[in-house]
Amino acid sequence: MVNTRAAKPELVAPGVDIVAARAAGTSLGTIVDARYTSLSGTSMAAPHAAGAAAILAQRHPGWKPAQLKAALVGAADPLTGGDAYELGAGRLNAARPCTGW
Repeated sequence: MVNTRAAKPELVAPGVDIVAARAAGTSLGTIVDARYTSLSGTSMAAPHAAGAAAILAQRHPGWKPAQLKAALVGAADPLTGGDAYELGAGRLNAARPCTGW
């Protein structure tokens, strides 16, 4: 693998106080009710990024992974209050690349 010295992360996704379905009998995070839990962290942000990539790949089946990544990073909403090593290009905006391209 070649080290490109590129800033990481490329973009950020919602990952704080995310309410999601939970498996029966589990207690991870803050229990909301019998079916849902609230949790924060990369394990909650990753599905947002993966889902956005899947939607974009479905819309553009011929695109290579680098094209999908560039579209998502290019469509990120800029954020303030940090640098590129904290915020990347900004916050994931799943709708922009899917409606605009």
